[in-house]
Amino acid sequence: MKFRIPSPKPLASSGILLPPNNKTATTRITSNSGSPIVSSILKRRLRRAGGLQWDLFERGNNQVFRADTLAQLGWLTHGFGTRLSKNWPSSNGLAFVKQVHSDRVLRVESDGPQGQGDAMISNLPGIALAIKTADCLPILMADPKSRAVAAIHAGWRGVVSKIAPKTVQALTREFGTRPEELVVAIGPGIGACCFEVGPEVAIQFGLAGRTKVDLAATVCQQLGRNGVPAGQMSVSGLCSYCDSQLFESYRRDREGAGRMIAMIGVVGAL
Repeated sequence: MKFRIPSPKPLASSGILLPPNNKTATTRITSNSGSPIVSSILKRRLRRAGGLQWDLFERGNNQVFRADTLAQLGWLTHGFGTRLSKNWPSSNGLAFVKQVHSDRVLRVESDGPQGQGDAMISNLPGIALAIKTADCLPILMADPKSRAVAAIHAGWRGVVSKIAPKTVQALTREFGTRPEELVVAIGPGIGACCFEVGPEVAIQFGLAGRTKVDLAATVCQQLGRNGVPAGQMSVSGLCSYCDSQLFESYRRDREGAGRMIAMIGVVGAL
């Protein structure tokens, strides 16, 4: 199913169109040069102002979200699971890590457990890189030239330690990836609407006092500063805390929260 939203309204003083009932705060961010980096979801909203359709992420019958930008690459498989995604994905060929909120990126050459880390990269067919989230951001990357992929688990600690740009650097080092050719999709996670932090966390984002932090916008800014074009970054804009029927959220449900799987892999056999 595709998500359709009512007629857009302009964000005050920015000219950016946002859906009237959108609960997720969207931040206008800038590159080092001061030029605006606007996520592709906003670009597409601007282009479709007459009959707005949110078509960057599509939810299938198995209750798994898929990003259009990645779905266009026929050589890979991917998805962002929800709490309703029963029996998905298949355990065959899955590679996974013990997530520890680090900046460690692992190169994967076989399925199964890979040790401690929070990001994986690979270019081998038949291996699906899988990470688990319940508010943290699931980030998937693909390089159409080298056919290398990456899966990242990014909580606030991972974002502060720049795990996303470090993954880009690992792709470049291991597979010759050029950042300007990467396709990036950021799936459902806690939005700025609900991620309120204290001063001890805020200061690590260059903020002060008790405030709200936009993790997805921060990641887009980091990637933009490391050469990934804004037009190749897709952000779901879906908040895991807001929707208790569809998403798991540790902040909302504490120990009662489950985990959602996001995965990406190169199609083929080991």
